[in-house]
Amino acid sequence: MAVQLGKRVYVRERPYPRKKAKVTSELEDLIKRYNYILLFDLHGLSARILHEYRFRLRGVGAIKVAKHNLMRIALRRVYGELPPEVDRELFGERAYIFTNENPALFLKEVEAKAVRRKAKAGDVAPYDIVAPAGPTNLSPGPILSKFGKLKIPTRVQEGKIWIAKDSPVVKAGQQITDEIADILRGTTIRDTLNILSTQFVFTLLQICAHAHNTDLAEFEMRNYFNFIDETFHEMIAENEGILKR
Repeated sequence: MAVQLGKRVYVRERPYPRKKAKVTSELEDLIKRYNYILLFDLHGLSARILHEYRFRLRGVGAIKVAKHNLMRIALRRVYGELPPEVDRELFGERAYIFTNENPALFLKEVEAKAVRRKAKAGDVAPYDIVAPAGPTNLSPGPILSKFGKLKIPTRVQEGKIWIAKDSPVVKAGQQITDEIADILRGTTIRDTLNILSTQFVFTLLQICAHAHNTDLAEFEMRNYFNFIDETFHEMIAENEGILKR
């Protein structure tokens, strides 16, 4: 790999480590095979959940966790250039999903196949979470003070704590506290949706348009991304009540 430095050219003398070379080669193959690449947030996703997503999305998408610099190398090897709007998104705890599906429809499929797990302290609520009216699995005791702290009306019936009416517990984007996690474990809300949080979508069209300086293609692409973004937010709005079940 050569890098121009003024009139001098730096040429890497030592080969890339075998492991990095293997990952870069795999990324090149994925870039050639798929039309769309989605970045998603890795924060809070355990290896088990990530493995489950790989299994559930098999056939429609491929998940790859790799260093961003290796992705930059792979993209440049395949297309020669890397658009700045793509380059600036390659940072932090983010990984990649490769797909040939329409991104807007693919995001709906990701939501439909979302991995569920029990809510725990420190999680960030994906939606507004509401504790439904009715019986809980909790016996009356010190935990009643936690319901009171969250302003959830209760009564004791048949030896169990009952929630008097549907009550908001936490808003979307807020962190789940120890008190909230304890209450959720005792309600009919068994799980928290663990949806892959997509941060950015870029396509091979985007890279090609940049390489050829095709303004029309970039304009059409931007409109398409707006459509994807609107569709994704509509999907979130449609499913805000899913945790009430």
